[in-house]
Amino acid sequence: ESVKGQFAVAEGILNRVESARYPDTVCGVSNQGTGRKYACQFTYTCDGHPEHIREKKAWTRVGQVARAMLDGAPSNVTAGATHYHTHHFYRQPVRTAQR
Repeated sequence: ESVKGQFAVAEGILNRVESARYPDTVCGVSNQGTGRKYACQFTYTCDGHPEHIREKKAWTRVGQVARAMLDGAPSNVTAGATHYHTHHFYRQPVRTAQR
């Protein structure tokens, strides 16, 4: 991901934290559904593969992005998105009762 993409992913996670529909912590959101192979929010938590840091510079950069967002850096690149897939960010559709 580009740095902008990393900020967008972080923003989406924080948008979920703020939503009543998801866990209220970053770890809770990131690990939601873990334990059900490929049925989790973030595949890396439930694909059965051990995580290995292979790109130290990228790891450092993503850590800096995460720290900035957790410290309250302003960001509005997703327009409130709570989901993303292949660089497309969106909010989960909300159904309302029709009369």
